[in-house]
Amino acid sequence: MGIAVGEEAAAYALDAIRSDGPAAATNTTVAETPIAIFWAAGQASALDSTNIEEGADVGSVGVFRAEVAGQSLSFVAVDGGFVDNETGSTWTLTGEAVAGELQGERLERLPHLDTFWFAWSTYKPGTSLFEG
Repeated sequence: MGIAVGEEAAAYALDAIRSDGPAAATNTTVAETPIAIFWAAGQASALDSTNIEEGADVGSVGVFRAEVAGQSLSFVAVDGGFVDNETGSTWTLTGEAVAGELQGERLERLPHLDTFWFAWSTYKPGTSLFEG
């Protein structure tokens, strides 16, 4: 998964952002911007088999600015979603708070690309790579 913020780019290998469980949260920074990467199981790869449903579970990814109303947030994965450490609010893979103090708030989605490293690094050659 690749993301660019301003002139700085970072890429995260799937093994660096997923877990053996149903979800994972990665807290990081790119260009001094706090970033939350949410990963949730349940999406099959179209590259592993002639039948997509038999492909490896590569999951789904959401990437967000980890701030709401000027407050930086950090996240952990829990069954059924993600929880921020600062308020205990529960968030979905799409960045919406569905319970807790911040219910109804939305994290700002950041453009990202789920692609192969060789493709990303061709267009963003100075990218920092984080492997699992």
